[in-house]
Amino acid sequence: MADQALTVREEAPLSEGGAFLAVIAAAARDPQVDVAKMRALLEMHERLMKSQAEIAYNEAMARLQPKLPRIVKGRKIEVKGSLRSKYAAYEDIDKSVRPLLDEEGFSISYTTEQVGKETKIIMTIRHRMGHKERSEITLPFDKSEFRSEVQSLGSTVSFGKRYALCMALNIVTVNEDDDGQAAGWLTPEQRKNVEEMILACEMTPTQHAAFLKFAEADTLAQIRARAYDRVMAALRAKEKQHREGVK
Repeated sequence: MADQALTVREEAPLSEGGAFLAVIAAAARDPQVDVAKMRALLEMHERLMKSQAEIAYNEAMARLQPKLPRIVKGRKIEVKGSLRSKYAAYEDIDKSVRPLLDEEGFSISYTTEQVGKETKIIMTIRHRMGHKERSEITLPFDKSEFRSEVQSLGSTVSFGKRYALCMALNIVTVNEDDDGQAAGWLTPEQRKNVEEMILACEMTPTQHAAFLKFAEADTLAQIRARAYDRVMAALRAKEKQHREGVK
Protein backbone atom coordinates (compact mmCIF):
# COMPACT_ATOMS: atom_id res chain seq x y z
CA MET A 1 0.00 0.00 0.00
CA ALA A 2 2.84 2.37 0.86
CA ASP A 3 4.48 1.74 -2.52
CA GLN A 4 1.19 2.37 -4.28
CA ALA A 5 0.70 5.62 -2.37
CA LEU A 6 4.06 6.84 -3.62
CA THR A 7 2.95 6.45 -7.23
CA VAL A 8 -0.12 8.67 -6.86
CA ARG A 9 0.38 12.03 -8.63
CA GLU A 10 -1.34 15.20 -7.57
CA GLU A 11 -2.71 17.06 -10.56
CA ALA A 12 -2.74 20.86 -10.62
CA PRO A 13 -6.22 22.31 -10.05
CA LEU A 14 -7.95 23.48 -13.21
CA SER A 15 -8.62 27.16 -13.78
CA GLU A 16 -12.22 28.34 -13.93
CA GLY A 17 -12.09 28.34 -17.74
CA GLY A 18 -10.33 24.98 -17.81
CA ALA A 19 -12.90 23.43 -15.49
CA PHE A 20 -15.73 24.72 -17.69
CA LEU A 21 -14.13 23.28 -20.83
CA ALA A 22 -13.59 19.97 -19.03
CA VAL A 23 -17.33 19.83 -18.31
CA ILE A 24 -18.07 20.56 -21.98
CA ALA A 25 -15.64 17.86 -23.09
CA ALA A 26 -17.29 15.34 -20.79
CA ALA A 27 -20.73 16.34 -22.06
CA ALA A 28 -19.59 15.99 -25.68
CA ARG A 29 -18.90 12.31 -25.05
CA ASP A 30 -22.49 11.78 -23.93
CA PRO A 31 -24.72 10.95 -26.94
CA GLN A 32 -27.75 12.20 -25.01
CA VAL A 33 -26.46 15.79 -24.77
CA ASP A 34 -28.35 18.44 -26.75
CA VAL A 35 -25.84 19.91 -29.26
CA ALA A 36 -27.70 23.25 -29.46
CA LYS A 37 -27.56 23.67 -25.69
CA MET A 38 -23.87 22.81 -25.63
CA ARG A 39 -23.21 25.41 -28.36
CA ALA A 40 -25.12 27.99 -26.31
CA LEU A 41 -22.98 27.15 -23.26
CA LEU A 42 -19.78 27.59 -25.28
CA GLU A 43 -20.96 30.97 -26.57
CA MET A 44 -21.86 32.05 -23.05
CA HIS A 45 -18.40 30.99 -21.85
CA GLU A 46 -16.76 32.97 -24.65
CA ARG A 47 -18.72 36.12 -23.73
CA LEU A 48 -17.77 35.67 -20.07
CA MET A 49 -14.08 35.32 -20.90
CA LYS A 50 -14.16 38.44 -23.09
CA SER A 51 -15.88 40.39 -20.34
CA GLN A 52 -13.31 39.29 -17.76
CA ALA A 53 -10.47 40.21 -20.13
CA GLU A 54 -11.90 43.70 -20.67
CA ILE A 55 -12.29 44.22 -16.91
CA ALA A 56 -8.67 43.14 -16.37
CA TYR A 57 -7.54 45.54 -19.11
CA ASN A 58 -9.42 48.49 -17.58
CA GLU A 59 -8.17 47.73 -14.07
CA ALA A 60 -4.56 47.51 -15.29
CA MET A 61 -4.93 50.78 -17.22
CA ALA A 62 -6.33 52.49 -14.12
CA ARG A 63 -3.29 51.35 -12.12
CA LEU A 64 -0.94 52.45 -14.90
CA GLN A 65 -2.19 56.02 -15.30
CA PRO A 66 -0.86 57.51 -12.00
CA LYS A 67 2.56 55.94 -12.66
CA LEU A 68 3.11 57.50 -16.09
CA PRO A 69 5.74 60.25 -16.03
CA ARG A 70 5.74 63.56 -17.85
CA ILE A 71 8.19 63.29 -20.72
CA VAL A 72 10.69 66.09 -21.29
CA LYS A 73 10.99 67.40 -24.84
CA GLY A 74 14.69 66.69 -25.15
CA ARG A 75 15.04 66.70 -28.95
CA LYS A 76 15.39 69.77 -31.16
CA ILE A 77 14.36 70.59 -34.71
CA GLU A 78 16.73 73.12 -36.22
CA VAL A 79 16.38 74.66 -39.65
CA LYS A 80 19.45 76.36 -41.11
CA GLY A 81 20.95 76.80 -37.66
CA SER A 82 17.81 78.20 -36.00
CA LEU A 83 15.75 76.32 -33.41
CA ARG A 84 12.27 75.72 -34.77
CA SER A 85 10.80 73.52 -32.03
CA LYS A 86 11.43 70.85 -29.40
CA TYR A 87 9.84 67.45 -29.14
CA ALA A 88 9.94 64.18 -27.19
CA ALA A 89 11.26 61.41 -29.44
CA TYR A 90 9.40 58.10 -29.62
CA GLU A 91 12.42 56.22 -28.27
CA ASP A 92 12.57 58.54 -25.23
CA ILE A 93 8.88 58.01 -24.51
CA ASP A 94 9.20 54.24 -25.01
CA LYS A 95 12.19 54.04 -22.66
CA SER A 96 10.20 55.77 -19.91
CA VAL A 97 6.93 53.87 -20.21
CA ARG A 98 7.91 50.37 -21.39
CA PRO A 99 8.81 49.03 -17.89
CA LEU A 100 5.48 50.33 -16.58
CA LEU A 101 3.59 48.73 -19.47
CA ASP A 102 5.39 45.42 -18.91
CA GLU A 103 4.57 45.52 -15.21
CA GLU A 104 0.84 45.71 -15.94
CA GLY A 105 0.91 43.15 -18.74
CA PHE A 106 0.52 45.51 -21.71
CA SER A 107 2.20 45.20 -25.10
CA ILE A 108 2.05 47.62 -28.02
CA SER A 109 2.35 46.99 -31.75
CA TYR A 110 2.04 49.15 -34.86
CA THR A 111 1.11 48.65 -38.50
CA THR A 112 0.82 51.14 -41.34
CA GLU A 113 -1.41 51.53 -44.39
CA GLN A 114 -1.20 53.86 -47.34
CA VAL A 115 -4.37 55.92 -47.83
CA GLY A 116 -3.88 57.78 -51.08
CA LYS A 117 -0.95 60.11 -50.50
CA GLU A 118 -1.30 59.81 -46.71
CA THR A 119 -0.03 57.26 -44.20
CA LYS A 120 -2.27 55.63 -41.59
CA ILE A 121 -0.52 54.50 -38.39
CA ILE A 122 -2.48 51.88 -36.46
CA MET A 123 -1.55 51.19 -32.84
CA THR A 124 -2.85 48.22 -30.86
CA ILE A 125 -2.55 47.94 -27.08
CA ARG A 126 -2.92 44.34 -25.89
CA HIS A 127 -3.28 43.06 -22.34
CA ARG A 128 -2.03 39.65 -21.21
CA MET A 129 -5.62 38.59 -20.42
CA GLY A 130 -6.53 38.92 -24.09
CA HIS A 131 -8.36 42.25 -24.43
CA LYS A 132 -7.00 44.82 -26.88
CA GLU A 133 -7.75 48.40 -27.91
CA ARG A 134 -6.91 49.89 -31.30
CA SER A 135 -6.36 53.53 -32.27
CA GLU A 136 -5.22 55.08 -35.51
CA ILE A 137 -4.05 58.36 -37.00
CA THR A 138 -3.76 59.34 -40.65
CA LEU A 139 -0.99 61.80 -41.53
CA PRO A 140 0.19 63.62 -44.63
CA PHE A 141 3.64 62.70 -45.96
CA ASP A 142 6.25 64.60 -43.89
CA LYS A 143 8.23 65.77 -46.89
CA SER A 144 11.34 67.90 -46.47
CA GLU A 145 14.06 69.20 -48.77
CA PHE A 146 16.58 67.99 -46.19
CA ARG A 147 15.44 64.33 -46.29
CA SER A 148 15.10 61.58 -48.88
CA GLU A 149 11.64 60.07 -49.48
CA VAL A 150 12.52 57.04 -47.36
CA GLN A 151 13.67 59.29 -44.51
CA SER A 152 10.51 61.37 -44.86
CA LEU A 153 8.37 58.23 -44.59
CA GLY A 154 10.31 57.21 -41.47
CA SER A 155 9.73 60.67 -40.01
CA THR A 156 5.99 60.41 -40.71
CA VAL A 157 5.72 56.99 -39.05
CA SER A 158 7.83 58.06 -36.05
CA PHE A 159 5.66 61.12 -35.51
CA GLY A 160 2.50 59.04 -35.81
CA LYS A 161 3.75 56.43 -33.34
CA ARG A 162 4.61 58.94 -30.63
CA TYR A 163 1.42 60.91 -31.23
CA ALA A 164 -0.75 57.78 -31.04
CA LEU A 165 1.04 56.50 -27.92
CA CYS A 166 0.74 59.82 -26.07
CA MET A 167 -2.92 60.13 -27.06
CA ALA A 168 -3.83 56.58 -26.03
CA LEU A 169 -2.05 56.71 -22.65
CA ASN A 170 -2.68 60.42 -21.95
CA ILE A 171 1.06 61.11 -21.75
CA VAL A 172 2.05 64.76 -21.28
CA THR A 173 5.25 66.16 -22.80
CA VAL A 174 6.88 69.26 -21.30
CA ASN A 175 9.80 71.57 -21.97
CA GLU A 176 13.06 71.03 -20.09
CA ASP A 177 12.62 74.17 -17.99
CA ASP A 178 9.26 72.87 -16.77
CA ASP A 179 10.91 69.75 -15.32
CA GLY A 180 7.50 68.14 -15.47
CA GLN A 181 6.04 70.43 -12.86
CA ALA A 182 5.23 73.86 -14.29
CA ALA A 183 2.52 72.48 -16.54
CA GLY A 184 0.88 70.44 -13.76
CA TRP A 185 -0.84 70.72 -10.43
CA LEU A 186 0.54 70.46 -6.91
CA THR A 187 1.87 67.08 -5.88
CA PRO A 188 0.00 65.41 -2.97
CA GLU A 189 2.83 66.40 -0.62
CA GLN A 190 2.79 70.02 -1.80
CA ARG A 191 -0.97 70.27 -1.40
CA LYS A 192 -0.73 68.81 2.11
CA ASN A 193 1.86 71.48 3.02
CA VAL A 194 -0.41 74.24 1.71
CA GLU A 195 -3.44 72.90 3.59
CA GLU A 196 -1.47 72.66 6.85
CA MET A 197 -0.24 76.24 6.49
CA ILE A 198 -3.77 77.49 5.81
CA LEU A 199 -4.99 75.77 8.98
CA ALA A 200 -2.12 77.30 10.94
CA CYS A 201 -3.07 80.76 9.67
CA GLU A 202 -6.70 80.29 10.85
CA MET A 203 -7.99 82.26 7.86
CA THR A 204 -11.42 83.81 7.76
CA PRO A 205 -13.58 83.11 4.69
CA THR A 206 -12.63 86.53 3.32
CA GLN A 207 -8.93 85.89 3.86
CA HIS A 208 -9.23 82.45 2.26
CA ALA A 209 -10.89 83.96 -0.81
CA ALA A 210 -8.12 86.56 -1.04
CA PHE A 211 -5.51 83.82 -0.76
CA LEU A 212 -7.04 81.83 -3.65
CA LYS A 213 -7.09 84.99 -5.76
CA PHE A 214 -3.40 85.49 -4.96
CA ALA A 215 -2.72 81.86 -5.95
CA GLU A 216 -4.63 82.40 -9.23
CA ALA A 217 -6.98 79.53 -8.48
CA ASP A 218 -10.65 78.99 -7.62
CA THR A 219 -9.92 76.06 -5.28
CA LEU A 220 -6.87 74.51 -3.63
CA ALA A 221 -6.96 71.68 -6.17
CA GLN A 222 -6.46 74.21 -8.99
CA ILE A 223 -3.22 75.72 -7.67
CA ARG A 224 -0.46 75.18 -10.23
CA ALA A 225 2.85 73.60 -9.24
CA ARG A 226 4.71 76.62 -10.60
CA ALA A 227 2.97 78.80 -7.96
CA TYR A 228 3.97 76.57 -5.04
CA ASP A 229 7.07 78.47 -3.86
CA ARG A 230 5.48 81.94 -3.81
CA VAL A 231 2.27 80.57 -2.25
CA MET A 232 4.21 78.90 0.56
CA ALA A 233 6.30 82.04 1.13
CA ALA A 234 3.13 84.11 1.47
CA LEU A 235 1.57 81.57 3.83
CA ARG A 236 4.66 81.45 6.04
CA ALA A 237 4.61 85.25 6.32
CA LYS A 238 0.88 85.15 7.13
CA GLU A 239 1.36 82.42 9.74
CA LYS A 240 4.14 84.43 11.40
CA GLN A 241 1.89 87.47 11.58
CA HIS A 242 -0.87 85.34 13.06
CA ARG A 243 1.43 83.95 15.77
CA GLU A 244 2.66 87.43 16.65
CA GLY A 245 -0.89 88.78 16.79
CA VAL A 246 -0.50 91.14 13.83
CA LYS A 247 -3.74 91.78 11.99
